[in-house]
Amino acid sequence: MNKFKKVRKVMLYPPSKSAHSSYGSLFSNPPKGYEIITVDQERKFMFYLKRLKFIKNLYFIFKKFIKKDIYNKLMFSPSNSGADIIFSRGVLYPGKKPWILDIIDAPQSLAGYDHKIFINNLKEIDLALSKKNCKAISCANETVLKVMQKYFSKKVIDKITLIKTGLEISQINKVSKINNSVNFLFVGSVLNPDDFLLKGGIEALEVFKKLNKKHSNLKFVIRCKVSKKIKKKYSGKNIKFIEQTLSPKTLRSLYNDAHILLMPGHTYFLMGTLEAMSFGIPIVALDTYAAKDYIQNEKSGFLIKPSNKIPYNSTDYPTNVRSKKFVKAIKNIDPRVIYDLSNKVEKLINNPRLRNKMANKSREIIIRDFSIKQRNEKLKKLLDGIF
Repeated sequence: MNKFKKVRKVMLYPPSKSAHSSYGSLFSNPPKGYEIITVDQERKFMFYLKRLKFIKNLYFIFKKFIKKDIYNKLMFSPSNSGADIIFSRGVLYPGKKPWILDIIDAPQSLAGYDHKIFINNLKEIDLALSKKNCKAISCANETVLKVMQKYFSKKVIDKITLIKTGLEISQINKVSKINNSVNFLFVGSVLNPDDFLLKGGIEALEVFKKLNKKHSNLKFVIRCKVSKKIKKKYSGKNIKFIEQTLSPKTLRSLYNDAHILLMPGHTYFLMGTLEAMSFGIPIVALDTYAAKDYIQNEKSGFLIKPSNKIPYNSTDYPTNVRSKKFVKAIKNIDPRVIYDLSNKVEKLINNPRLRNKMANKSREIIIRDFSIKQRNEKLKKLLDGIF
């Protein structure tokens, strides 16, 4: 019997060294018997055109009026660099190799996060996913799985399995946070100021502003790109804005020092939520898309009923969150939401025991449901079943 089993190569597609952070641990900790690879792919001309500001609008117009399979072939070449199987990150793979589709947020990623294009091309997308070389579809949470079941045929649905994101075990630290101050944390992109709005940055600042008048021991760190107008309006001695990229060590320190993650986002944000939970930080968030898949209300944090003034019930949610209509609605702050958020945050301020209880529950959830071990066991089972 051969002691040395073949290590099979799984290529991340589209190949990129800047893939979503949820894929990072796949490279350093792949399932046993598998190697995750990527290459610097030669992109077609459209990929470069969309990066140019003066032609970006033309790019989006072009994308809306072409079929998805043509769009994929223009954007990505199906190079596979000797891989045994392709692991596609939310896009259709146009090659002939066996492949797995992975969806971490919404199936509309298959149409460039445009719901209208997704619906118009649903038959073609279903046909592509029904093909024999599409071996499986993995979904990162129950919400994505349910949305897939809503839109696709039984043949496609039968390929779906739930594989939750895995977090590096080294990030799970039990930290003593006995301190006179209560530290709030908000984390978003340091490159895109829209991220601040979508993650509920204005609501977070309004809550802090309200509670800071009642409690003298509060501090708020916001690591995110924030507009000058907002910084000027909310600046104060207890608020610190960090807009530069931080080293992993410095970012860990922010998490270690935080008592409460205030992230009333208008759609879900995978890694920010999981990383905070891994450091034992109770999260106060809005009960929006997929939030329940990560935060257990009243146990690991608080989920607040979102505003009825924002179009969460629109058929194109959550892909509509960057639309002018949605962003305009976000800026119209709902006093009821601020009141409810403030009420739950104040419970955590006044009750250190409750904070610790929720901190322990957060770590428990991460270790049980979102470890590298559980992710690899399920992914290995999926891959082994294909080979």
